[in-house]
Amino acid sequence: MSLARRTLEIVRQRFPLAQLAPGVGESDALRSAGADGVDFIVSPEIIHWEDRASNSSGFRDKVCVEIRLLQVQPQELLSSTTFESRNNSITFINGRPADLLDKDYAEALLSLS
Repeated sequence: MSLARRTLEIVRQRFPLAQLAPGVGESDALRSAGADGVDFIVSPEIIHWEDRASNSSGFRDKVCVEIRLLQVQPQELLSSTTFESRNNSITFINGRPADLLDKDYAEALLSLS
């Protein structure tokens, strides 16, 4: 599961009509949202990712995600937070950043509103 999909899954718990914005960046999402009459967007971004899937590293995977809540019109940053997580044990398989987004991520995300 991707970061965007995991974020959407959590946001839909509170806002069932939430959708993924087309495009690849925050500016594309803001443009699309404005054209569609959307009031707010949530913009998650991985700012640091360490995939430590190595037999010899002895380190755990780590992810740091910045989550931003933006108002579309007028364009304004309403709130932001940073979330960091590591997996609970040393891993020997390739994980994805979204694999580390647990209930603490959900709490951080939903605290923006």
